[in-house]
Amino acid sequence: MSGTPVVSSHATMDQEAESAFAWCRDVTRREARNFYYGLRLTPEPKRSAIFAVYAWMRAADDIVDDEDVSREKRRETLDQFRSCTDAVFSALPVEPDATRAWDPRLWQAFRAAVEAYRLDPADFHDVFTGLTDDIETDSDGTTPLAPRYRTREELEAYCYSVASTVGLICVRIWGVQEGADFDEVRTLAIRRGLAFQLTNILRDLAEDFAIRRVYIPGEVFDEHGLTPEDLVAWRHPERCEALVHDVGAWARRSYEGSQSLERMLHPESVPAMWAMTRIYSDLLEVILRDPSRLFSGQRIRLAGYQKAAIGLRAFVRARRSRA
Repeated sequence: MSGTPVVSSHATMDQEAESAFAWCRDVTRREARNFYYGLRLTPEPKRSAIFAVYAWMRAADDIVDDEDVSREKRRETLDQFRSCTDAVFSALPVEPDATRAWDPRLWQAFRAAVEAYRLDPADFHDVFTGLTDDIETDSDGTTPLAPRYRTREELEAYCYSVASTVGLICVRIWGVQEGADFDEVRTLAIRRGLAFQLTNILRDLAEDFAIRRVYIPGEVFDEHGLTPEDLVAWRHPERCEALVHDVGAWARRSYEGSQSLERMLHPESVPAMWAMTRIYSDLLEVILRDPSRLFSGQRIRLAGYQKAAIGLRAFVRARRSRA
């Protein structure tokens, strides 16, 4: 990653952007679910910048996930969104048509965050790589249910584009400890992003299969003697459970291998990352206790009181970091 991360916590935001950031906050609260519990612990003005980045990601994801729109139209819309993003990084105005397609407050807040924290356009270009991959590999509904990726390495590359890049962007906003090796921070953030995305892939198996998206690599199915259809029907329960545990162990290794990330972040940003990681790693453990629930028709999630308890502990950490 090029550029130098912002370490100082004193970046300021344009007062005129206040309503735009409030709009992004509302989008994050409504859509981010688990992530919102952690992100809101980020102190201002970094919190608003993080919310702006999330709102940008949500808008981009919505383009890709719109099943009622043709592949060609989604490509066209994503290209327009990319052009608007490039305009922000080039300090150019966003095209008027884009302010009709997307709420102008999105671009106002996004521009303020990019300028305040010197965000790297390369990170966002990498996000577009993953989003384009989703569009191009989506099934047309006539092909058999099949894995999108053959190997774990191919899935890791996708996870980097859609998850690890977002972590890298957040780290640029959060900042790192003085003297921290940013190459090491980058490696750890990429690993944490992989852990989050693998957890998401397991949690959303049934939902993704319903729209013919199979993210688990073909080699993993082969190793367990299963097909995607077997997993959906939960045939050969022992094999299905073993496959889920295989992917879960991959996620666990990624959480464990990135444990030192928090020690390298700016202290005031640690509670946010800690809370998000705890929520997602706890969610993974819930999944692994009974993998068959993945296809029970009910979304697996932490109970409200569990999230509240994590939030409280993170809040105490946040207070201590600012003392």
